[in-house]
Amino acid sequence: MSGVVLNIKSIRKQKGISQEYLAYQLGIDYSTYGKIERGAISLTVDRLEKIASILEVTVEDIFKWRAESSEKEDIMKALSDQKNLNEQLIQENERMKKEVDLLKQQLSDKEKIIFLLENKLNKGGD
Repeated sequence: MSGVVLNIKSIRKQKGISQEYLAYQLGIDYSTYGKIERGAISLTVDRLEKIASILEVTVEDIFKWRAESSEKEDIMKALSDQKNLNEQLIQENERMKKEVDLLKQQLSDKEKIIFLLENKLNKGGD
């Protein structure tokens, strides 16, 4: 997440402006604006100028903004928590893939046993 995006979020929060309001003023969907603040969508110069206008600051103010240290700490903690969660999800995904592979093997083994038993029954019945 870039410093500019963090600064926009900090200014927005300090001014008590919601993401929904900012999205509405920009003429975009709330989820799209959320992606901007998460850094998933890059900001264009035009959009940055519109955000600055809505926040009643200059683009230069956004670049020079210094969030309060506690807010920066909150953001860093949130990023760290998200990273930990992502790592847990990756581990869980790998565990589940191994479990699926094991279940596939067990199913294949059972299908082979059924096949062999059916052949044995068919030969015994002849």
